[in-house]
Amino acid sequence: MYMFALMKYPKIKSITHKYLITGHTQNEGDAVHSTIEKAIKKNLRSGPIYVPSQYALIIRSAKKRGKPFNVNEMSFKDFFLMKNLAEDIGFNTKNLKTSEIKIFKVIQGESTKVFYKNFQTISIKKAYKCRPKIKENKKRDLLSLVESNHIPNFYGTFYINL
Repeated sequence: MYMFALMKYPKIKSITHKYLITGHTQNEGDAVHSTIEKAIKKNLRSGPIYVPSQYALIIRSAKKRGKPFNVNEMSFKDFFLMKNLAEDIGFNTKNLKTSEIKIFKVIQGESTKVFYKNFQTISIKKAYKCRPKIKENKKRDLLSLVESNHIPNFYGTFYINL
């Protein structure tokens, strides 16, 4: 998210994230999540949610006063592979306590690097080279739900393109 912000807004030179102290915080994110959860529960009373894009519409309209929530929809190209990150940088994860990481930083022009705690450099790789596929039996099951009208035919194209 921070790397995306740096790419989208070139005037921002760096972003530093300082972790909050567990058990001693409350922030506006808590209220946002609560508002979204309530909106989703209310929407589910009037019918099921069939495709992810419906969540974006619900989130955008969840806030009753002020500016609506901004939703940035993402594609597979926007995700980075983090699984082997520690190994790639030679970090021994057996002795790593994530609670010890208190600060990380991203810098404009260093789009594949994250600086952490004492601002050492970490390189990351894209998670996917192409759109990930679902298993054929899962796709077949989903398409059968469309064919049997458990999922409205209107959403069929979404499931065909999985």
